Amino acid sequence: MKPIIAEVAVLGAGPAGASIACRLARLGRDVVLIGDGSPRRRALPESISPGIHPLLDLLNLNDALDTFATECDPPDVRWEEPGPLKYSVSGPSGHLVDRSKMDACLVDAARGAGVQVIATRVGDVPTRRAEGGWLVRIATPIFEEVHVGFLIVATGRKPVLFQGRKRIMPPLLALHSRWKLPYPARTRISVEALREGWVWWAPLADGSCYAVAFMDPLLRRRSGQLSIENIYVAFLSEAAVFGNCLNGSQIDKVRACDASAVLANKVIGSDWMLVGDSAVALEPISAQGIQVALKLGCQGAVVVHTILSDVSSAPVAEMFYRDQCQAIAARHSRATAEFYAGPKRFRHEPFWMARAFRNTNPALRPAPTGSVDVTTLLRLSTDASLRDLPCLIGDRICLQMALEHPSLDGPVSHLGNVAVAALLRGTTQAQTAGELCRSWIRTGITERPLTLLRWFLKNGILAPTDVPG
Repeated sequence: MKPIIAEVAVLGAGPAGASIACRLARLGRDVVLIGDGSPRRRALPESISPGIHPLLDLLNLNDALDTFATECDPPDVRWEEPGPLKYSVSGPSGHLVDRSKMDACLVDAARGAGVQVIATRVGDVPTRRAEGGWLVRIATPIFEEVHVGFLIVATGRKPVLFQGRKRIMPPLLALHSRWKLPYPARTRISVEALREGWVWWAPLADGSCYAVAFMDPLLRRRSGQLSIENIYVAFLSEAAVFGNCLNGSQIDKVRACDASAVLANKVIGSDWMLVGDSAVALEPISAQGIQVALKLGCQGAVVVHTILSDVSSAPVAEMFYRDQCQAIAARHSRATAEFYAGPKRFRHEPFWMARAFRNTNPALRPAPTGSVDVTTLLRLSTDASLRDLPCLIGDRICLQMALEHPSLDGPVSHLGNVAVAALLRGTTQAQTAGELCRSWIRTGITERPLTLLRWFLKNGILAPTDVPG
């Protein structure tokens, strides 16, 4: 039997795997996507925020959003205080995603882009071939072989290329089940902080709901002989947000899964890459899991395309991807620590103390600049720097002059289509706000100087000074 030969193999057909396969195919690469084609065990629904739209646009999937996601009412959040927070219904709404439908939609998009989809599982750990590249055995009735030059692993929290992992936050256990509601309920995500963890639940269109209890794994061990069913129901009974739902009937058995935030020790090599949860897995509290998976998939495709196009650019591309994964982990650590510091009524409880005080390096919050007019002298902040860094420019990773500042999530090379270095050239010496905007317009750099000026001031990149240059 002849082997299947391709340039790139992607293992795992979830959001990260399907998106990176789709993007690589659109960049002209020969890609095979290998994912388990058997019926999925009923997967937990997941929430997404409006921030996912640019990524869906990139994958040409915004028009398909309604096929796999349901718009939610404003959430019921009981976090800092026992009572629910109030939200304006005019604000942007989130969505509840059916992962099975979303995964199928993403795989269809990949197939439409020219990806060869093999709906089966990997039969064994991929191995290196003596002549270079990788050998992947797939579990068809007669084992088949796939020979590829570059291997991408998107198999979730249990990657087939295990590189070791480090925790971003303390370990977190999720116990979950599906319930039949005793009354009709609108689609609304509810979250509540409890003494030893927190609860997430959401009603579905079919009259059922999912309820998930998040806790320290040690709680299960401390519960002695109690079954996970008893631990789970006892946990939910403390939640006001779950209320009368316990009067309904439990449909599924309680299942346990690891919900810890972790980062792989090594996420990329010269001919392989980890993507999605295989690279960096986040806690569900962030509601960013799917968004990060798609982001790493879309960016990772450009990284692989760069490596395959120009071997001399490989070190820069690899550095870019490592930096992206580390930045995601650092942002998640800061944000979740802030979330866990919220419930003041539980600030002395072990679960909350262990998570709220891990944030030893909080992100810099720029001080208010006060009133700024056209005569205000401005200068580049001493905390800001411009230097050559790996950046994503079009469909390649390359060295580009980029801005770094503690208030930013990462290096910024462009604001829209405008190079940041061109905007900040000469700001080491003081200029008035008016002079700076006029120089941008005069040299044709930008037609929207005030918008960009406000962004620099808001993030502390430009700072007022009384000393002329």
